[in-house]
Amino acid sequence: MGGGVDLIISSVIVGALISGLIGALSGLVLALASARFHDRSARLLAHHLKHKENFMALERAVVETSQAAHKILLEQSIYRNNQKIDYIMGQMLTGRLFAHYGINAPLYKDMEKHWPDIFYRIDRHVKDIEPMLNTALNVHISFSEMIKNAEGFNDLVEEYKKYTSGPRGINKGHLPDEMCREAVYDLLLDFPKETWDRSNSVFQNDSLLSKAKEIADEIKSNASTLLGGVENVKNFISGAGTIMGDLEKLELNEKMKGCCEYIGCIPKRHLRTK
Repeated sequence: MGGGVDLIISSVIVGALISGLIGALSGLVLALASARFHDRSARLLAHHLKHKENFMALERAVVETSQAAHKILLEQSIYRNNQKIDYIMGQMLTGRLFAHYGINAPLYKDMEKHWPDIFYRIDRHVKDIEPMLNTALNVHISFSEMIKNAEGFNDLVEEYKKYTSGPRGINKGHLPDEMCREAVYDLLLDFPKETWDRSNSVFQNDSLLSKAKEIADEIKSNASTLLGGVENVKNFISGAGTIMGDLEKLELNEKMKGCCEYIGCIPKRHLRTK
């Protein structure tokens, strides 16, 4: 009788010890799993935050390089001093782009793993920066030379001088050659007259405008490649707005997916980073 009671008591004690051990082990496993989950979440959040810093650097690069293309191609009056062109070309070319704006190159490539569709659009634009800046510069220089050497340009300059001299003269010290070149350039690129630079008021004169248009039309007839370059640069400039929209979406997006060398593969429960 006593031996049976002892056996029962021993079994109860052993069962309690085993149950306690299992509970302790379960708690330890859960604690380790929880710690691992939080560590992974922290690493994922840190990785995402680094990406967001890179997005902001990319935004600055996209904005400033599209502005550079615009200035080189369109705001020609700014570029009487060639040093300004040299500065833009020196600072904005893709070879120096990442270093200039503090863009992390490995992290930039890592975007492809997490947001592939958006990355491909952004990457196409980034790869276009150098050729589009070079195209804009080539168009600017080539058209300027073609205008200066065009038949009838010297006659246009002489008529401009007559129109802006004498009692009715409205010349404010601007160089006639430069003003005439700008007017023809604006006509080549099909800018509305109201958007023209300083030459606008003078070239309201029908005779001057007609002569400038004749020169522009003659140059256009032999410059299909350059005019195609103009359209490409304009599309690049307007496309920067779409890329900015993509980057802003990425900044606001709190989800990541895919696998990468920094954090491995992201389980579904980790897709949202906050």
